[in-house]
Formats: sequence, C-alpha cells, structure tokens
Amino acid sequence: MEVGFIRYIIFLIAINLSASSLMEHYRSSGVNGLIKKAEELLISKEYWLKKMENIDTEFGYYEDLEYLVFVDKSKPSLELYKFENSKLSSLHKSDVIIGKNKGHKVKEGDRKTPTGVYKIVEKKERADLNQFYGPLAFVLSYPNLFDKLKKRTGSGIWIHGMPIKGDRELFTRGCVAFNNDELLQFGTKLEVPKSSLVILSEQEFKVPKEDLALILSSLYKWLDAWRDSDYKTYINFYSENFLRYDGKDIKWFKRYKSRVFRKNEVKEIFFTNINIAPYPNRCQKTLYRVTFDEIYKSKTLFFQGKKELYIEIRKEKMEILVEK
Repeated sequence: MEVGFIRYIIFLIAINLSASSLMEHYRSSGVNGLIKKAEELLISKEYWLKKMENIDTEFGYYEDLEYLVFVDKSKPSLELYKFENSKLSSLHKSDVIIGKNKGHKVKEGDRKTPTGVYKIVEKKERADLNQFYGPLAFVLSYPNLFDKLKKRTGSGIWIHGMPIKGDRELFTRGCVAFNNDELLQFGTKLEVPKSSLVILSEQEFKVPKEDLALILSSLYKWLDAWRDSDYKTYINFYSENFLRYDGKDIKWFKRYKSRVFRKNEVKEIFFTNINIAPYPNRCQKTLYRVTFDEIYKSKTLFFQGKKELYIEIRKEKMEILVEK
C-alpha cells in the first residue's frame, strides 16, 4: 500500500479523533483498522457536517475552485468571489443587463440568458472582439452536458461589455453585460484560466449544509458499492430518468452495469477535488452539479480524469440524473 495513501487516511481520521484514540485504533487493528475507520467516517453525514463547520458553503462545497461568479437574474446583478482558506471573499459587484426575455434559455434566438452552472472557457481581449462587445469578454460553456441532454440549443453566451462606439438597448440576446469600466475592473480580479464557475440563477439562495453532507456521504456509499461490485446498492443511486453522457437511458445502463459487475473484478477507486455546485432550475427541484477527479485501477482498465454528475436530492436521497 502506498505511503502517501496511508498518510492521507491517517489525516482524515486525525481530524475527528484525538491522538490517543488514533493510536489505539492502530495498535488494535493496524493500518487496515485505520482504513476501515476512515471509510466509516466518509459515509457519515455527521463527519461531513463537522468538516464544514468553518467552511463557507453558501454557494456549495468546493475543494479546488478558486473563483465563483454569481449572477442573480432577478435584480439583475453579478458578484465575483474568491476562495481563500475555505472562506469566500467578495472581489467585485455590479449591476448587469441580461437577455430580453425571462426564463431559462431553451433554443437558439430565444433571447434568454441561461439558468445553470457554467465554466469560463476563454477570455477574449479587445483585439479579438467586435467593438459591440466592449473591451473584454469571458466565454461560458453553454450549452453544458445537462443542457445538451435536454436538447437545448444556442451558443455564444458571454460575459462582456458595452459597445465602444454608440449605445445599445438595455437588454442582450442572452449574454450578461455591464459597464466597460466595471468590466475592466472585473477582468483584473478574475484570473483565467484558473478554476472558476459561473452560477446563473433566477433568484438569491443559500445552500443547506445538510444537502452537501448528504451528497458527500452518498458519494462515498456509491463508491463503496462500485468498488465492491455491489450492483443492487450501486444502481439504487440512479434515477429512473437517468441519462448517460451519450444519451443511453437507465434500461441500457442497468443491463450494461449488471454485466460488468458480474465479473466481480478487484478494483481501486479514489475521488479527490470534489466540487458541488447548486444547479438553479425552474422545476422546483433540488439539483446539483458534482465534479471530482477520479482514479480507477483494475487488471483490465486504468482511468484518471474528471468525473461529472448532475444529481437530484429527492426524499432525502441522492439520485444521479446524468453521468459523464
């Protein structure tokens, strides 16, 4: 077993146990006892609630996110935050203008600003821009995976400025725009391509820590079932409305996973850099976008990369709607 992994396990346990308790676990059960204790903690809501006591979780839970942009479409306004030592620091706030029509963007040309969670994928400087968009623009990842599976169309959703020459109407075709002077200030504070997310919402909100603890503990229960080839427990985390990234539905997915799990292959799976963002929507559902770095090792497969889930909390249970 890797020394780094053992140290990681001991660290996880140490923040919940006294040094003497930690040593007793090691004396009575060795390294395997420490690992078992860590696994018990990771599937516990109480562990995660304690871990989050001094963490700002108003906009979700983030382990490796540096910047968060929140756009409240009801005002409309934009606020830029930076994460420093698990605390949110507000760097910039401005009034903005958004799409002419209200609601979530569904199709090309509907003049609506999306509602959801998006990455900033590119920063465009003045030399690369039509003067209509001002001196600076940030390109968003609309449509994201969730949008695509919902058959939503359109593209070119940006955060940008005002025309350098002439005036413009007080609406956009779906983008988020604000005064050029404030845009330039915003641009000096948001470093691209460092990790950042933009949440576009119909209203203000506050994420309950209980939701986040439920998701985190459920992720590790899902991981345990996956690692142990426990098909029944594993598949119970998936919604009947589930779609895989390629559009495959839950019936296909159940058949596929049943075949894979019957092999009962020995595997190691690790999650790191977990980020959980609330996913605003007009359906009155409690949705979240979950991403993490995954390492998967078995005799027949090695994978290391980013995992993306869209989940719903329903009847105090995490249900996976989309997976990539």
